[in-house]
Amino acid sequence: MIKFDSCKARLIQILARFPEEESAILFEAAKLLKDSKVMVSYNGKTFDWPYIEHRAAMYGIELKPPQLHIDLLHFSRRIFKQLVDRFKLSHLEKKVLNKTRKQDINSEYVPILYREYLKERESAYLYPVIVHNREDLITLVELLNFLYQGCV
Repeated sequence: MIKFDSCKARLIQILARFPEEESAILFEAAKLLKDSKVMVSYNGKTFDWPYIEHRAAMYGIELKPPQLHIDLLHFSRRIFKQLVDRFKLSHLEKKVLNKTRKQDINSEYVPILYREYLKERESAYLYPVIVHNREDLITLVELLNFLYQGCV
């Protein structure tokens, strides 16, 4: 997640090194989100938030959603429907932001690499996952800024 405090952005990544750490990272996420007024995501309203909320509930962790959840996927579908035919974040990154990732994995490989990491316990499998997630977060901020600039 990217947390904004006093107009400064702080990129925070929380990773469960083992399935047993899931409750700990969900608890940490709940602490980080506790005072947040706004959450920005990409397909988060439909996929990420319900999934995370469900997993947290399994551990008795109360996740309070921020007052406002801005899902950029929904905005992008309306605004860029004439420009793009696919709405994967990486596709918008290329077509709208004119940005190409240099050393990144396709998002479909994220769960595969994580499973390999769990099986082999080799941290080299995690590095591309962490980089991919970081790039997604940075792109999310850039897309939000692009959309905001078009509105003012």
